[in-house]
Amino acid sequence: MKSTLVRLLAAMLTPMAIADQAFVNSVGMRMIPVQPGTFQMGESNATPAADFAVPAYLKRGDWDEHPVHRVTLTRPFFLSEEKVTAEQFRQFRADYTGSEKTAPHATGVSWDEANAFCAWLSKKDGRAYRLPTEAEWEYAAGGGATKRTIWS
Repeated sequence: MKSTLVRLLAAMLTPMAIADQAFVNSVGMRMIPVQPGTFQMGESNATPAADFAVPAYLKRGDWDEHPVHRVTLTRPFFLSEEKVTAEQFRQFRADYTGSEKTAPHATGVSWDEANAFCAWLSKKDGRAYRLPTEAEWEYAAGGGATKRTIWS
């Protein structure tokens, strides 16, 4: 569960009126605009076990990635260009130690802590920050690609 939360924490966004230009917030996160669009959400390609070390029963992704379906995002949003770093997260929680193994990124953060970070940052910056929906994350991370990942 926490590994998924690392992915979500990496993608802070705000539903404020969207400009076309990126900005850097008060903790140093570069926020980039993501425009509305439509994409195919889910998995239809084979999941190579050698790449992901997945059990044989996950030949085409997790059970919740079926069926592939069309999703339309109707509103623009901002997304953090990079994962939240331990240094950035420490501005919220000074006792956060992080992990040398995943440095410089903030990892091992619960969903509740990630939401508390968003609430803190919202108050600090005077903008509304929240975690992205799964559809927002997949759309932005996939760049509209229909492959397993945008890097394959």
